[in-house]
Order: sequence, then structure tokens, then C-alpha cells
Amino acid sequence: MFRKIILLIMAICLSCCVDNTEYIGHNEYYKKNIDRFFKSDIKMPSGVNISYDKLEKIYFLQNNFEQVSVDSLNSNCGTIVFSPYLGLSDDYGWLRLRFKYSNNKWLFIKNIKFYMDNKKKEYNFPYGFIKQDVYYDDFIEEKFDTTNKFFVELVKEIPNKGNILLTLYGEKGTCTYVINEKTKNLILEIKYLYNNLNKQIN
Repeated sequence: MFRKIILLIMAICLSCCVDNTEYIGHNEYYKKNIDRFFKSDIKMPSGVNISYDKLEKIYFLQNNFEQVSVDSLNSNCGTIVFSPYLGLSDDYGWLRLRFKYSNNKWLFIKNIKFYMDNKKKEYNFPYGFIKQDVYYDDFIEEKFDTTNKFFVELVKEIPNKGNILLTLYGEKGTCTYVINEKTKNLILEIKYLYNNLNKQIN
């Protein structure tokens, strides 16, 4: 029994360590500041949609998911979509990044590397981090709503970089992509809103 309690405490501690959620707000004036943000003269970027979940009472500010894609350098590789977005509830907000790889065959992604202005950033996906699924003729490997600090920092860095290459390493091979200007501009729109929210709220 004592051993189970120790293991439970360790698990809680580990979960705290890996929770790198990029929260916005957490103060007594947060809700008023969110309302003021929507009523302010901040220009909403043309590529950003605002939706509201009445059940969860959350605003979502995001690009069209399928538009935020990157160009493959390999003809046999699939499509990657990066879609950062902001969620704003009555209590707090967050910045997250959606990630999806689709192809007509499995890659079983294990690792991702970014080369930005000749500097490398690398991330090894934990077991079970990426979900595999089949949708019609496509094999989908995706992780929705990641708040992992590595990916959140990418949202902030990508718009400021010049040439960006990313390579996916999987059990079935590798795929290399170029992050195009269109994608960088869409990510920049979310970053712009994120920065303005921080100024408004904190």
C-alpha cells in the first residue's frame, strides 16, 4: 500500500514537470480584460476565425486548419499541417499547436528536427504522444492540442526565421519539408493576437 502511494506521488510530480502549458491570464481581472480585448480596436487578422463553444464557454481564435500546410521535398511523402490557435475561457487562456501528418502509407513518426537559419531544434516524441488513425484512403498521424513547450516556442519563433526545413524521422523512413511563407504568415497572425492578449491581460 505504501509503495502504491509513493508511486502515485511520483506520477503526480512527473506530470507537473511535463505540463508546460502556455497559459494566459490567471488574475482577478482576466474576464474583464478578455471582454475588453474583443471590444478593442485591435485589428483581427483576415486569416483568423473566431468561434465560440457555448457548452464549454470557450472562444477559439484560429486559422483554417487545412490551410496551414507545408511543402514536401519528397514526392512519396504526405502532407503536414501546423495550426496554432488560442483558446479563451472565462478563467484563463492558452496557446496551443495542432500537428497532423497524412499520407497513403504509415511513417510511424518518432522524431522531428527543425533547421531554422542553420540552427537545429530536435524533439523525440514520447511513446503514445502521436495518435495513428485511418481516414478513408489516408493514414493519419497526429497530435491535437499540444501545449508542449517545444511546440509552443515554435509558434513564436517560426515567423521570425528565414529558411526553415523540417524533417520527420519514422520507423518507415524520413520526410523533409519546407515551411512556406504562407504558413509563416498564418502563424504570425496567431502570434500577433497572442502578444496583444498578453499586453491586455497581464
